[in-house]
Amino acid sequence: MTKLSVMLLAVLAINTCNQAEEKCPDKACTMMFASVPVSYNKPVKDFKAINLRTGENLTHKDQTAGNTFTVVDDSDLKKLSEAGDDIELTATDSASNVTRKDTVKISGGKCACHVERLSGPAEISFK
Repeated sequence: MTKLSVMLLAVLAINTCNQAEEKCPDKACTMMFASVPVSYNKPVKDFKAINLRTGENLTHKDQTAGNTFTVVDDSDLKKLSEAGDDIELTATDSASNVTRKDTVKISGGKCACHVERLSGPAEISFK
């Protein structure tokens, strides 16, 4: 009888865990791979993208210098909230070593099809 009780408890626990998972509504998503880029008017270095809600560094490691950077892409989808997260962008002008910070708001989430820029600059200018 004890083994039966333990088995029933295990089944109930597993069923409860499955019910706690959020269900996503049915929606048609495209197969495209989306990204949210940002461009600077000059070559920059030390680009960083930090999610201000979580403190997580979202910087893609394959970007070290240049003018255009991927802030996030669909591989970061579950790291973002559906309402949108403020992402702090930090970059340093390669010539003058001046650093500036900007913020973009980007949505994603478990049930989203793709990442999307909600607000913030797509192009940033150093003076």
